[in-house]
Amino acid sequence: MGTTIVGDRIRFDRTTTNIDAGCPSRLTPYLEIGPTFFLAAEHLFRDAIRWRAPVVDLVFPVRGGSVPTDHAYPLYGALSGAVPAFHDAQQSLRFAPLTGVRDEAGRLRLAPWSRLRVRLPAEAIPNVLPLASRALDVAGARVALGAPSVEALVPAPALESWLVTFKHGEEPAAFLATTRARLTELGVAGEPAVRAFESGPRAGEVRRRVVRVSGAAIVGYALLVSGLTAEESIRLQERGLGGRTKIGCGFFLPHTPRAS
Repeated sequence: MGTTIVGDRIRFDRTTTNIDAGCPSRLTPYLEIGPTFFLAAEHLFRDAIRWRAPVVDLVFPVRGGSVPTDHAYPLYGALSGAVPAFHDAQQSLRFAPLTGVRDEAGRLRLAPWSRLRVRLPAEAIPNVLPLASRALDVAGARVALGAPSVEALVPAPALESWLVTFKHGEEPAAFLATTRARLTELGVAGEPAVRAFESGPRAGEVRRRVVRVSGAAIVGYALLVSGLTAEESIRLQERGLGGRTKIGCGFFLPHTPRAS
């Protein structure tokens, strides 16, 4: 996508980005009538344009009915159909599964607070903006995306991922051993722990999870990594962990302890 600097604006073909250093905490979007998107941007995006690109989250509001609980692979297909860069192994585009309310029928009901979170270098934001106001078909369900906001990664002492998977890591002991080795390779000295169910009939059981890819069942675990420095926390969020990261696995967010 071509880039043209015009005064205090940076134009990416049909996308224009305002540079506004007065927005200190996030990049807040608004949609002009017509095909042009504007993002009011802070110094974070200014640095990205100057080739000091941080990794950020592009967060889309989501509307719709419900999708399968295991929807990561269908969502990957829908995103790749709309933005082929999601399918490109050379592009650092990752996403987290949709948020919503799980029901007993294996469905995830979308709520007013449901979001699609895409993690990418800030300089790649224009490549993903075609998703704004786009309707996706996710496993036969219509999912409508709104205008996105951009959020900086936040360092936190503990991070969690809904699913991390490794080859030959189906059992908890082998999984944790591989996790520690991979964290060491990343220069992350945090302590990993397999998440367990906190309530209900399965309270205390480890959260062994399965994601299906082209009919094959990929086994992994919900993972908590604690004792992180700020630098380690950002690095783990930027890099992710394990396999299948293109379909949402190994995507880390700050851990929020539940109220007792």
